Amino acid sequence: MRQLDIRDVDGYLQRIRSEPDIRREARRLMTVSISRFFRDPPVWNCIETKLVPELLSRGPAVVTAWFAGCSLGQEVYSFKMLWLLLENQTGPLPQLSLTATDVNPEYLNMAAAGVYRDHIIKEIPGKCLERFFRRDRGLCLLAEDVKRDISWQRHDLTGPAPMRGPFHMIFMRNSLLTYCKEEFRGSHVGRLSESLASRGYLIIGAREEMPADVKDLYRVDDCPCVFRKR
Repeated sequence: MRQLDIRDVDGYLQRIRSEPDIRREARRLMTVSISRFFRDPPVWNCIETKLVPELLSRGPAVVTAWFAGCSLGQEVYSFKMLWLLLENQTGPLPQLSLTATDVNPEYLNMAAAGVYRDHIIKEIPGKCLERFFRRDRGLCLLAEDVKRDISWQRHDLTGPAPMRGPFHMIFMRNSLLTYCKEEFRGSHVGRLSESLASRGYLIIGAREEMPADVKDLYRVDDCPCVFRKR
Protein backbone atom coordinates (compact mmCIF):
# COMPACT_ATOMS: atom_id res chain seq x y z
CA MET A 1 0.00 0.00 0.00
CA ARG A 2 2.89 2.36 0.75
CA GLN A 3 4.52 1.59 -2.61
CA LEU A 4 1.26 2.35 -4.42
CA ASP A 5 0.53 5.42 -2.25
CA ILE A 6 -2.79 3.95 -1.11
CA ARG A 7 -4.07 5.29 2.22
CA ASP A 8 -6.70 2.71 3.26
CA VAL A 9 -7.58 -0.96 2.85
CA ASP A 10 -10.77 -0.28 0.86
CA GLY A 11 -8.73 1.62 -1.69
CA TYR A 12 -6.23 -1.24 -1.91
CA LEU A 13 -9.01 -3.82 -2.40
CA GLN A 14 -10.47 -1.71 -5.18
CA ARG A 15 -7.10 -1.61 -6.98
CA ILE A 16 -6.67 -5.38 -6.50
CA ARG A 17 -10.05 -6.01 -8.12
CA SER A 18 -9.48 -3.68 -11.06
CA GLU A 19 -5.77 -4.08 -11.89
CA PRO A 20 -4.40 -7.57 -12.73
CA ASP A 21 -0.76 -6.63 -12.07
CA ILE A 22 -1.54 -5.46 -8.54
CA ARG A 23 -3.67 -8.56 -7.93
CA ARG A 24 -0.81 -10.85 -9.05
CA GLU A 25 1.64 -9.07 -6.77
CA ALA A 26 -0.72 -9.38 -3.80
CA ARG A 27 -1.04 -13.11 -4.51
CA ARG A 28 2.74 -13.46 -4.69
CA LEU A 29 3.17 -11.71 -1.34
CA MET A 30 0.72 -14.10 0.32
CA THR A 31 2.31 -17.33 -0.91
CA VAL A 32 3.58 -19.82 1.68
CA SER A 33 7.07 -21.32 1.53
CA ILE A 34 6.61 -23.95 4.25
CA SER A 35 7.28 -27.51 3.13
CA ARG A 36 9.38 -30.48 4.20
CA PHE A 37 11.22 -33.42 2.73
CA PHE A 38 9.21 -36.67 2.88
CA ARG A 39 6.37 -34.91 4.68
CA ASP A 40 3.88 -37.41 6.18
CA PRO A 41 5.89 -40.69 5.95
CA PRO A 42 2.81 -42.97 5.46
CA VAL A 43 2.05 -41.12 2.23
CA TRP A 44 5.58 -41.65 0.95
CA ASN A 45 5.49 -45.30 1.96
CA CYS A 46 2.35 -45.69 -0.18
CA ILE A 47 4.00 -43.92 -3.10
CA GLU A 48 7.08 -46.14 -2.88
CA THR A 49 5.41 -49.51 -2.29
CA LYS A 50 2.13 -49.20 -4.23
CA LEU A 51 1.81 -46.26 -6.61
CA VAL A 52 5.20 -46.37 -8.33
CA PRO A 53 5.20 -50.18 -8.79
CA GLU A 54 1.67 -50.01 -10.22
CA LEU A 55 2.69 -47.29 -12.66
CA LEU A 56 5.77 -49.22 -13.74
CA SER A 57 3.69 -52.36 -14.32
CA ARG A 58 1.90 -50.51 -17.14
CA GLY A 59 5.18 -50.29 -19.04
CA PRO A 60 5.20 -46.57 -19.87
CA ALA A 61 8.10 -45.15 -21.87
CA VAL A 62 7.94 -41.99 -19.73
CA VAL A 63 6.53 -41.48 -16.22
CA THR A 64 5.20 -37.96 -15.73
CA ALA A 65 4.47 -36.10 -12.50
CA TRP A 66 3.33 -32.55 -11.75
CA PHE A 67 4.04 -30.90 -8.39
CA ALA A 68 1.40 -28.16 -8.21
CA GLY A 69 2.30 -25.43 -5.73
CA CYS A 70 5.81 -26.80 -5.21
CA SER A 71 7.03 -24.05 -2.85
CA LEU A 72 10.78 -24.56 -2.27
CA GLY A 73 10.89 -27.94 -3.98
CA GLN A 74 11.23 -30.37 -1.09
CA GLU A 75 8.51 -32.75 -2.31
CA VAL A 76 9.81 -32.66 -5.88
CA TYR A 77 13.24 -33.72 -4.69
CA SER A 78 11.79 -36.29 -2.28
CA PHE A 79 10.17 -38.06 -5.21
CA LYS A 80 13.31 -37.81 -7.35
CA MET A 81 15.44 -39.32 -4.58
CA LEU A 82 12.94 -42.16 -4.12
CA TRP A 83 13.07 -42.81 -7.88
CA LEU A 84 16.87 -42.85 -8.03
CA LEU A 85 17.13 -45.23 -5.09
CA LEU A 86 14.66 -47.58 -6.76
CA GLU A 87 16.68 -47.42 -9.96
CA ASN A 88 19.81 -48.37 -8.04
CA GLN A 89 18.00 -51.46 -6.74
CA THR A 90 16.22 -52.62 -9.89
CA GLY A 91 18.25 -51.33 -12.81
CA PRO A 92 17.15 -48.84 -15.50
CA LEU A 93 13.66 -47.38 -15.15
CA PRO A 94 11.56 -45.48 -17.71
CA GLN A 95 12.38 -41.87 -18.40
CA LEU A 96 11.10 -39.56 -15.65
CA SER A 97 9.59 -36.18 -16.50
CA LEU A 98 8.90 -33.88 -13.53
CA THR A 99 7.10 -30.52 -13.77
CA ALA A 100 7.17 -28.27 -10.70
CA THR A 101 5.07 -25.11 -10.56
CA ASP A 102 4.43 -22.26 -8.17
CA VAL A 103 2.94 -18.79 -8.43
CA ASN A 104 6.03 -17.25 -6.77
CA PRO A 105 9.08 -16.99 -9.08
CA GLU A 106 11.42 -16.40 -6.15
CA TYR A 107 10.49 -19.78 -4.69
CA LEU A 108 11.07 -21.45 -8.06
CA ASN A 109 14.57 -19.98 -8.32
CA MET A 110 15.43 -21.09 -4.79
CA ALA A 111 14.01 -24.56 -5.40
CA ALA A 112 15.98 -25.04 -8.62
CA ALA A 113 19.21 -24.18 -6.79
CA GLY A 114 18.72 -27.13 -4.42
CA VAL A 115 20.38 -25.47 -1.41
CA TYR A 116 18.80 -25.77 2.07
CA ARG A 117 19.66 -24.94 5.66
CA ASP A 118 21.19 -27.93 7.42
CA HIS A 119 18.32 -28.22 9.93
CA ILE A 120 16.57 -30.28 7.24
CA ILE A 121 18.76 -33.31 8.05
CA LYS A 122 16.27 -34.46 10.70
CA GLU A 123 13.60 -34.83 7.97
CA ILE A 124 15.64 -36.98 5.58
CA PRO A 125 16.24 -40.75 5.80
CA GLY A 126 19.87 -41.61 6.37
CA LYS A 127 20.25 -43.41 3.04
CA CYS A 128 19.09 -40.27 1.21
CA LEU A 129 21.20 -37.89 3.27
CA GLU A 130 24.35 -39.91 2.61
CA ARG A 131 23.68 -40.46 -1.10
CA PHE A 132 22.22 -37.15 -2.24
CA PHE A 133 23.47 -34.31 -0.02
CA ARG A 134 26.72 -32.54 0.67
CA ARG A 135 26.99 -30.39 3.80
CA ASP A 136 28.92 -27.13 3.66
CA ARG A 137 29.05 -24.37 6.29
CA GLY A 138 25.54 -24.78 7.64
CA LEU A 139 23.98 -25.67 4.30
CA CYS A 140 22.86 -28.89 2.62
CA LEU A 141 23.53 -29.00 -1.12
CA LEU A 142 21.66 -31.46 -3.35
CA ALA A 143 23.54 -33.69 -5.76
CA GLU A 144 23.34 -32.75 -9.43
CA ASP A 145 21.60 -35.98 -10.49
CA VAL A 146 18.68 -35.13 -8.19
CA LYS A 147 18.28 -31.68 -9.73
CA ARG A 148 18.43 -32.96 -13.30
CA ASP A 149 15.40 -33.24 -15.63
CA ILE A 150 13.00 -31.06 -13.61
CA SER A 151 11.05 -28.27 -15.32
CA TRP A 152 10.38 -25.35 -12.97
CA GLN A 153 7.52 -23.16 -14.21
CA ARG A 154 5.39 -20.32 -12.90
CA HIS A 155 1.71 -21.29 -12.72
CA ASP A 156 -1.35 -20.20 -10.74
CA LEU A 157 -3.47 -23.10 -9.47
CA THR A 158 -6.52 -20.84 -9.22
CA GLY A 159 -6.16 -19.63 -12.80
CA PRO A 160 -8.36 -20.82 -15.68
CA ALA A 161 -5.88 -23.21 -17.32
CA PRO A 162 -4.28 -26.32 -15.79
CA MET A 163 -0.88 -27.53 -16.94
CA ARG A 164 -0.93 -29.52 -20.14
CA GLY A 165 -0.76 -33.22 -19.33
CA PRO A 166 -1.48 -35.96 -19.15
CA PHE A 167 0.36 -36.67 -15.90
CA HIS A 168 0.53 -40.06 -14.19
CA MET A 169 0.74 -38.30 -10.82
CA ILE A 170 -0.17 -34.85 -9.54
CA PHE A 171 1.06 -33.73 -6.12
CA MET A 172 -1.20 -30.97 -4.79
CA ARG A 173 -0.35 -31.07 -1.12
CA ASN A 174 -1.12 -28.36 1.45
CA SER A 175 -1.87 -25.70 -1.13
CA LEU A 176 -5.17 -25.16 -2.94
CA LEU A 177 -7.31 -27.28 -0.59
CA THR A 178 -5.85 -25.48 2.43
CA TYR A 179 -5.76 -21.85 1.29
CA CYS A 180 -8.58 -21.53 -1.26
CA LYS A 181 -12.17 -20.72 -0.21
CA GLU A 182 -14.27 -23.85 0.18
CA GLU A 183 -16.85 -22.86 -2.42
CA PHE A 184 -14.16 -22.69 -5.13
CA ARG A 185 -12.21 -25.84 -4.30
CA GLY A 186 -14.32 -28.31 -6.29
CA SER A 187 -14.12 -26.36 -9.55
CA HIS A 188 -10.36 -25.87 -9.19
CA VAL A 189 -9.75 -29.55 -8.46
CA GLY A 190 -12.02 -30.48 -11.37
CA ARG A 191 -9.86 -28.44 -13.75
CA LEU A 192 -6.73 -29.92 -12.23
CA SER A 193 -7.96 -33.46 -12.79
CA GLU A 194 -8.24 -32.71 -16.50
CA SER A 195 -4.44 -32.90 -16.54
CA LEU A 196 -4.42 -36.41 -15.04
CA ALA A 197 -3.96 -39.45 -17.24
CA SER A 198 -6.57 -42.20 -17.07
CA ARG A 199 -5.98 -44.10 -13.80
CA GLY A 200 -3.61 -41.33 -12.73
CA TYR A 201 -3.09 -40.37 -9.09
CA LEU A 202 -3.83 -37.10 -7.28
CA ILE A 203 -2.04 -36.78 -3.92
CA ILE A 204 -3.23 -34.19 -1.38
CA GLY A 205 -2.18 -33.16 2.13
CA ALA A 206 -2.70 -35.32 5.20
CA ARG A 207 -5.14 -32.83 6.76
CA GLU A 208 -6.95 -31.90 3.57
CA GLU A 209 -10.32 -33.21 2.33
CA MET A 210 -11.35 -33.81 -1.26
CA PRO A 211 -14.40 -31.66 -2.20
CA ALA A 212 -17.59 -33.69 -2.36
CA ASP A 213 -18.52 -32.36 -5.81
CA VAL A 214 -15.45 -33.87 -7.51
CA LYS A 215 -16.87 -37.00 -9.15
CA ASP A 216 -14.09 -38.38 -11.36
CA LEU A 217 -11.66 -39.19 -8.51
CA TYR A 218 -11.96 -41.92 -5.90
CA ARG A 219 -9.91 -42.67 -2.80
CA VAL A 220 -7.28 -45.42 -3.08
CA ASP A 221 -7.60 -48.11 -0.40
CA ASP A 222 -4.80 -48.20 2.20
CA CYS A 223 -3.19 -45.07 0.78
CA PRO A 224 -3.82 -41.93 2.82
CA CYS A 225 -4.38 -38.78 0.78
CA VAL A 226 -4.28 -40.56 -2.61
CA PHE A 227 -7.09 -40.40 -5.18
CA ARG A 228 -7.28 -42.13 -8.54
CA LYS A 229 -8.89 -40.90 -11.74
CA ARG A 230 -11.69 -43.12 -13.01
